[in-house]
Amino acid sequence: MGHFAELLCNIIGFAYPAIQSLKALESSSKDDDTKWLVYWVTFAFFSIVEFFSERLLDWFPPYFLIKVLFMVWLYVPIEYNGSYILYHRFIRPVFIKNQLQIDQVVNKAVNVVSGVAGSAYSQTKKMTSKSE
Repeated sequence: MGHFAELLCNIIGFAYPAIQSLKALESSSKDDDTKWLVYWVTFAFFSIVEFFSERLLDWFPPYFLIKVLFMVWLYVPIEYNGSYILYHRFIRPVFIKNQLQIDQVVNKAVNVVSGVAGSAYSQTKKMTSKSE
């Protein structure tokens, strides 16, 4: 059931929210945009936490069922769904308190990635120009 359960979780976690996000982008209301941005921020936070704990949780048989229920709770169409609660009670306060440090880490990471990408591009360009 492992790969099927993981696929099901991905469909539930991505497909419906992506469709609803597209609809929100096309609507004139900003409230639905905010709702789905909150979902995606919460989903991203959960995905990072899960990455570090997945090896421990994989052996727990009802893990994927709990994960599916959790993801549905994140976006269930009620005013105070899971993403709203987690974002406003936990994620937002931590972000506000640590925004400067988070920005510094992100900027350093962007600089490193940009340098590596630039170097790779230069090397690729050199290699392709030699073969011509």
